[in-house]
Order: sequence, then structure tokens, then C-alpha cells
Amino acid sequence: MVTRTQGALLVAAMIVLLPGCGSNVGGPPGPGQTVTLGPVQLGVTSAAGFKSFALNSPWASPVAFAVAYGSRIVRADVLGRGKIAFMSDRAGNRDIWVMNADGSGVSQLTSDPGIDDQPSWSPDGRKTAFTSNRSGSYDIWVMKADGSGATDLTNDQQPDWLPAWSPDGTRIAFTKSWGVESQTDIYVMRADGTAQQPVASGSYDESDPTWSPDGRQLAYVSNQGGTPDIWVTNLDGSGQGNLTANSVEDYAPAWSPDGKRIVFSSMRSGGPQLWAMNADGTDPVQLTTSAAGGANPTWSADGRSIAFAGCYSGWTYDIYAMDVQGGSARNLTAAASYDDSPDWSRAPAVVRSLIGAAGSDEGSNPPFGTQKPLLVVGLTDADGLVSAATVDVPRDAWSSIVAAPFEHTGGSLVGMKITADSIRRLLEDMGPRQPVRSWNVAGPPPGGALLVFFSATTGRVRTVLVTGDTSLAMPGACSPTTTQLAGGRLVVQAPIVQACDARDPGRSLLAAPTRQVVLDARTGQIVSTSAGSAKH
Repeated sequence: MVTRTQGALLVAAMIVLLPGCGSNVGGPPGPGQTVTLGPVQLGVTSAAGFKSFALNSPWASPVAFAVAYGSRIVRADVLGRGKIAFMSDRAGNRDIWVMNADGSGVSQLTSDPGIDDQPSWSPDGRKTAFTSNRSGSYDIWVMKADGSGATDLTNDQQPDWLPAWSPDGTRIAFTKSWGVESQTDIYVMRADGTAQQPVASGSYDESDPTWSPDGRQLAYVSNQGGTPDIWVTNLDGSGQGNLTANSVEDYAPAWSPDGKRIVFSSMRSGGPQLWAMNADGTDPVQLTTSAAGGANPTWSADGRSIAFAGCYSGWTYDIYAMDVQGGSARNLTAAASYDDSPDWSRAPAVVRSLIGAAGSDEGSNPPFGTQKPLLVVGLTDADGLVSAATVDVPRDAWSSIVAAPFEHTGGSLVGMKITADSIRRLLEDMGPRQPVRSWNVAGPPPGGALLVFFSATTGRVRTVLVTGDTSLAMPGACSPTTTQLAGGRLVVQAPIVQACDARDPGRSLLAAPTRQVVLDARTGQIVSTSAGSAKH
């Protein structure tokens, strides 16, 4: 089984490293099912001949590879770390907006004349609860993830604020105000707005609930101790306790996905900054120190990052993100507007499509079209996508595709051997909104193969050799070795008819077929052939 150790690939349970030369992996998916390869989710319509495997890069490389082939792949979506919903007045009114986790793909979800604020994602990412006064009083509303179908859930005369969706998606906690300047209480209701019940109520102000990941407790803000502190309670109102008991204001708690920590905003260092503590209130640690401060934090689903609102001057707030383990905060919005109240979806978001319907790749056609029988993806240690490639094979030859891993001992290149009855070209995705790179590998001749060398550090295709000998293999495969590593050079011996490297993927560097090609073992560049130095 492939592990993360030394830059290996973490793949879904059904994706394992092929033993030996490449038997099928487990049971194939059924028609209409999905297969996960790290951050790439495949949709397949046929299970016939489906195969998939993961391939470690050598040693401590940050890149590993996964291959799926033999089925009709009709969707290949790159999943990001979930979208971030937030409030912004950039269009002239306070509305709900959404963006990718890196700040790209910003779009507006609401455009009502009223104020829309404080979004909260449902656990499956399909809906968003939010606060709005569009009906005359502040209520808790819910809408679909695309902004459609907005529905008033509370619809009463008391202002309702700060919704927080339960981890199982069945309930929503929120703050209910009994008048503009009077007390506030914590309520919980069903996700359809029915069965409203108080959880933390009384003669004090309780607000801003956040759920524990197991759904059994709420952390919230209460002034029972004289100043606003972070408290915790069971859902029946029992077990209430003060976690911070601080002499200055602590507010806006957010429970980590693993349940071990709570991040919150605090004035204890003189201005609003982010702090984190254990879920029992011990070991508080300051996370932000910049002039922008930190307010209204929200965790990424993997627990590695926090998004929050920060302000340098006046009311020019922006949405920032930072790694929990340290490092500088990244400004995600950087707009001359008031951006606040971020909420990070726990559901992975499709940030681009490699194969699928037109228009799915951030407004342009997906790079590999609508259907493919093979996909090779390069993945980083954090399951990020760094590269993707496929071969252009006629539909009537799809069933003949066979792919197998091979690795040499140099540590800087890894590769795939791909055979099919007819291969017209190899296509490499170069990233969002970038043209696909086409490699000049027409053929190979009957019985031949493509030898595709990828960089083990960048995941990019570095060299493609076309051979007429399907028995060619590398160390670790089933056939005898036909390579030799010496002096930083990788010598490939086989009947090679074409040879391209990344300097000019559209042109073969061979004047005639050769028995030997020598590669730079670090860069993959073709150094020479058996006939002499490679032409450039």
C-alpha cells in the first residue's frame, strides 16, 4: 500500500500500488460511479477493463503519480480545499460572495437590497445559511450553494443572527435577540427552521455559537463572568463552563475539525488578534500579531489553515488565510471594500475540470475534452495537483490501452509505459486557462510503446520516447532492465523511433531510428543518441 512517507501519495482505499506488472486494483467501479485519485475525482460510465494504480516517486520526492485507464472517463474534476463564503459590500451593498480557497474565482451569490451577512455552509457544501433583513427583520435564511432558492427559516419579529450548521446537517444553531439593545440567547432549530429550542439563555448575553465536531456541544460567547468570554455547553443546557475567564473580551470561537482546539478573537493583546487554545481552555497561544489583527476565524476542513477577517485602517476589511502552524497571513480579497464573516466549506470544491462538460474549467473548455480513456496525474504530498496528462487514442482503440509504471534509480525522473493499438499524441495540461501542450508522438508503430518520463519534483512531462519494442521495461517492472545510470546520465537502450523533450515537445530530436538515447538524469533532457549528440 502506498503511504505518505517520503513524499508518497495518499490515495483512496481502492487505489493501491500494482504488484509486479499491473493487475487490476480491487473491484472496478460500477457504471456511473466515481473514483478518487488524491484531489482528482473521476466519473466513469463503464467499468469494463478499468484499472488504476499509484506510483511512488523515488526517495523523498514531493510528487507521486496515479493512473486510471480502460474505462470511459467522462468527468475528471480537480477538488480544492473547499470554497470560502464571505460578506462583501464591493457591489455597493452587503451581500454574500464566494471564492476558492486561494482567493480566485470570486462570485456574488446574493444581490438583494437588504443586508445579507454571516454565511454558514452546510456540511455537504450544497446550501448556505445566512443572516438577512430582506424581510424587514433580521432572520436566518438558507439558499442553495449557487445563491438560488433563498428561504426565510425563522421569520419572526425577534432579530436572529449568526447561524452555525451542525456537523450532521440536521440542525442550525443561532443567536436570538430579544430587542436591539436587550439580551441575546443561543437557540437550536431543525435545518428547515422548525422546532426552535433555547440552549443557553437567561439574564446574560449569549451569542455566536460554534459546534463541536461530534455535534454534542456548543462553544459560544457569554458575559456571565462580567466580560465576554468563550463558554461551552451541552445541547440540553447542562455542563456550562467558562473556557477563557479573561478580564478582556474574547469572542468569535471556531472549533477545529478534529475537536482538539478552539480558535477565537481576543482583545487581550491590546487589539483584536487570533488566539487558539485546547478545547478545555488550556494552553492559549496567540496566532496573529500584525496590524491587520484577526476576527471571525473559520477552519479549513483539513484543519491546517484558518481564514479570518483583518483590518488595516477604518472599515477596509479583507479576508486572510494562514497556516495554523505558523507563517505569514495571505490576503485573499485585497479589495477596497468591506469583506468580513468568512466561512470555509467542509466539502471539497471543484476548482477546475480536466475532462467534462464545456464551460466547467472556470469559464473555458476543459483541457482534455469531454471523454478520455486514460489519465495520469501528479500529486504533491498535500494531495495538490501539480500535473496531468493523457494520450489521444481513437475511440475504437480505447480497450487496447495498457499502462504500467517504471522507475529508474536516478531519483529525479519517474515514468509510465503506455501501449495501445493507435496513439496519435500525448496531451499535457499546463494549468488553469493555459493551452494544452501537445507532444509529437504520432504512433507508435504496431507493437510499440510510449515511454513517458515525468519530473519527480515538478510532476511535468520531461521526455517522451516512442519505441517499437513492447518488452522494454525499467527496474521494478517484469521485463529485464534496459537502462543504465552513470555519471548523471540515464542510458535507454531500445529500438527508439521518436524522441522529444520539454524544450520542444512538438519536434522529434531523432534524424533516424536509434538503439540508444541518453538522458540527463536530473532534467530529463535528451543529451545524445547512438548516432551522436541530439539535434536542437
